[in-house]
Amino acid sequence: VRERKAQERAYGELLRLANRHEESVGESVGVGISLVDIDDRVVIKGMAEPHNLLSEGDQVCLLDRTPLVGIPADNVAKMLLGEEGSVVILSVLKPNEDRYT
Repeated sequence: VRERKAQERAYGELLRLANRHEESVGESVGVGISLVDIDDRVVIKGMAEPHNLLSEGDQVCLLDRTPLVGIPADNVAKMLLGEEGSVVILSVLKPNEDRYT
């Protein structure tokens, strides 16, 4: 229960920062991936360009080391917006693997 509350607080803070950032920057860019919810998981549905580390079907588990448990894909997509050239750290779980990439 304590871990879940901590995750909810972290999610709330990330979403608040994402919304504030979106308002202040004006024109934000994403990372070129589309996301979808599958069985309470955020999964990469498609990509603007091929990528050596990310693939369709990868589960996005962490965003800047924050767990994405229970966060809908459309909210994760908002959190990925930022200024062009900004950095975001994604940890993904490949299908049929048991460790993050």
